[in-house]
Amino acid sequence: MSAATFVEQARLNGCTTPITMITQEDFLPYDRTHLSKNPAATGREIELRDGEYYRDNQIDILTNTHVRTYSFGFCHMKLNEIDSVVRVPFRYATPLSAAH
Repeated sequence: MSAATFVEQARLNGCTTPITMITQEDFLPYDRTHLSKNPAATGREIELRDGEYYRDNQIDILTNTHVRTYSFGFCHMKLNEIDSVVRVPFRYATPLSAAH
């Protein structure tokens, strides 16, 4: 939820830079606190925002994706998307990770 809050606040404060969120989850950001109330709920049922919100605000979300390595010095990261490895350049990075 922290990454979702971060990007929402960035947009509310006028940040126009394209944003990409990377997650190992199968779903868009969702409210984990709702899982304690309804353990059978799926991520889709408790999403914080729908996909349209993220598209409209130029926020790309890569689901089912693992960051294998990243280099702030060389401004790139390697992603493992299922069986392929993708090298992704970036300008700015703010690593946020969800506590499990």
